[in-house]
Amino acid sequence: MKDSHALSPRDQWRGLWLAGEGIGVFITERYEDVLEISRENIRDNPDLPTPYRQRAATLAVLGHCDEANVELEKLYERMPNATIAQVERAVPIRDPDAHSRWLNALRTAGMPEK
Repeated sequence: MKDSHALSPRDQWRGLWLAGEGIGVFITERYEDVLEISRENIRDNPDLPTPYRQRAATLAVLGHCDEANVELEKLYERMPNATIAQVERAVPIRDPDAHSRWLNALRTAGMPEK
């Protein structure tokens, strides 16, 4: 995936833009792209919890549950109280099927409900 943010590499909001792009490509089931976007976001914003959550969900969907659990542990270092209920409120995915797929992927990765 080509870096769509190359024109603004120092944008203070770039991490959030990449996070939005990551969830967008997750919804469209472009899982390899999610992994690439989240890797880039972690490189540039290692303290931002969102890319770890996206990696965990994506790795779970791809059947790499042990790796997904490692990403969840990294998420918990940055966001100790992350739960399905919290993500459900914080990540507004309008399509009910996509939202369900997102939350189920996090469940598969091992995220607790509450």
